[in-house]
Amino acid sequence: MTELSMTKNTNAHKKLWATIFLIWTAAFTGVTLVYNRQHLSQWQNAFEPQETHERSYSVDEFTRGVDILPIHSHNDYWRKVPFWDAYKIGVKSVEADIWYYADGKDLPRKLSEDKNFDMNEIYVGHTSKFLNASKTLNSLYLDHIWGLLENSNSYDWSNSSIKNGVFYDDPHETLFLFLDVKRAAAGTFERLPEYLDRFIKKGYLSYYNLEKNIGYSGPLTLILTGGIPEISYIDKNVEKLYTFLDAPLNSFMLVNNNANTTYDSDLEKYQVYSKVASGALEGIISDNPTVFNNTKILDTGDFTEVEMKYLKAGFKPFTENAKAQLFYSRIWELPAWPRYKRDKIWRSLIEAGVGLLNVDDLASASMF
Repeated sequence: MTELSMTKNTNAHKKLWATIFLIWTAAFTGVTLVYNRQHLSQWQNAFEPQETHERSYSVDEFTRGVDILPIHSHNDYWRKVPFWDAYKIGVKSVEADIWYYADGKDLPRKLSEDKNFDMNEIYVGHTSKFLNASKTLNSLYLDHIWGLLENSNSYDWSNSSIKNGVFYDDPHETLFLFLDVKRAAAGTFERLPEYLDRFIKKGYLSYYNLEKNIGYSGPLTLILTGGIPEISYIDKNVEKLYTFLDAPLNSFMLVNNNANTTYDSDLEKYQVYSKVASGALEGIISDNPTVFNNTKILDTGDFTEVEMKYLKAGFKPFTENAKAQLFYSRIWELPAWPRYKRDKIWRSLIEAGVGLLNVDDLASASMF
């Protein structure tokens, strides 16, 4: 055999083995992808409730052995599975932007042309243009929470007069549902008690009796943010307050030249109308130039000793009240990128004693 023939044979063998390797690799990859997709689908389906299946709302199945996390799921409706992605890992607070069009004004064309549109319904979404008639406050949140509460309270507990919540290991812990009112604030506020009637009748909803000056902490606590009514309006028109207000955290965190924190005289009053006080990080910084002079928080994520002292003192009354489920603090509009800066800010806020950590990335926050 000539040297040329041997070279041709060698090249042919190489091509043959290369082809066999590519075919084997493709086949193995295909099998792996199919298996992983099936496995992932099974895992995902375990957390996607089937409305006709009673076990889909089992608090035991979802949260037994799950720690309750002091986390607020910001823009929760954007998640792959709204509510459930947060609930299954023990998140205490979720948020939905809501839109109510009973007045018939400024109706988004897409929504108004949908045959399922109902003027008495409350819709969930980030902007009006992308609202969907199938995505309502009931369908995305309240129906599921109702199912969980009905399941939790079907058990034979030692004290049946106390309503149980959605967290199996701590049934007396309340779940916060923030409703960011995007339009028709007065109309939305007036509509909600009727919308929530089933929760009210069962005693599932936290409320404050303004006439008797007595509060009740139920397994579900609703908090209005965004477009909220004035306290004077509530005092004149409401006997029992079922939708609490998101209080202004910034107004409670005043400072003097020695960085000692004092509180607005309205703090005690707000404890009647509110369960959480919230404020934007940039707002807290700009409102307190004495403490945050030349701050590097937004640039590097680093807090100075003086800044940390101020935050700890500022959060202290909320921290003490939060333990009794009276009042929580929350700081929103936190930098999301780069992650190292975000993580520094998260750690500092947790160390300072923030009540609820406002997050978009649930997976990362749940590991803190």
